[in-house]
Amino acid sequence: MNISKTILVTRHLPAMKAFYINQIGFPLVSETNESFTMQIGTDQLTYQQTDDVDTQYHMAFNIPENVFQQGKAWLVERTPLLIEDGQDEIYFDFTDSHSCYFYDPDENVLELIARHQINPSKANRRLIYRTSSESVR
Repeated sequence: MNISKTILVTRHLPAMKAFYINQIGFPLVSETNESFTMQIGTDQLTYQQTDDVDTQYHMAFNIPENVFQQGKAWLVERTPLLIEDGQDEIYFDFTDSHSCYFYDPDENVLELIARHQINPSKANRRLIYRTSSESVR
């Protein structure tokens, strides 16, 4: 399944826009007082303001396996990586992949992932959405 447009909610719209557009550098596609949309590869991601519920998402950015270290270095220039057991990246045997993680202002867990057996070309990089989207009250 290809998901090319997604809408998520946030209680911190200005901080989220500053992070994704100014800090990370995703191109801004459109904005209103209640939302903004950014381009991520071939996909568009929209954040809409909400006051009703806190949410937490996990999103993974699939990158070619041969540029994982460069992608991680690029990311470190923009935001701190999460550290576990003194390491800022992890290898997963079961998926033959390397990942590194970071937070956005809502503390959504964001991931750069490079799958070694599935190496998408630069033209086919896509934002991979995980199924873990939980509302926190």
